[in-house]
Amino acid sequence: MGMESRHTYSPAEELDLKMVIALLRTVKALEAGLAPCFAGWGVTSAQFGVLEFLYHKGPARISAIIAKTLSSGGNMTVVVRNLERAGLVRRRRDEEDGRAALVELTPRGEKLMSSLFPEHLVVLRKFFSRLGDREKRGVIDALKALGDR
Repeated sequence: MGMESRHTYSPAEELDLKMVIALLRTVKALEAGLAPCFAGWGVTSAQFGVLEFLYHKGPARISAIIAKTLSSGGNMTVVVRNLERAGLVRRRRDEEDGRAALVELTPRGEKLMSSLFPEHLVVLRKFFSRLGDREKRGVIDALKALGDR
């Protein structure tokens, strides 16, 4: 027995609703696929986002990390504090602005990411393997069109 809707929508509305469901299911599936990789290295997805940013971009202020990662500002201080406790990042005074602090990877954080990131790439390759390069570019273009507000 199918789950029939108690409400009727136009074809355009139906399509929009199906898009939302497809997007959210894909995000959940991706998160589920990545979770074991992160857990195996003892980090959360939010912590990985910070580590990945610092690994590729270098030291940064927390405000820049918030702007460029998928974490909310409210929990970023906690995420960074937990990474500090784990010895993966440290804060140091920003030479350009003594009131601000820069967050940077420690040698331990750099070593962790040099092992974790290649594993992350393997998980992504497997997850996206059903799509060809042209399809991937089409999805990227479509999502960018939606995100540019």
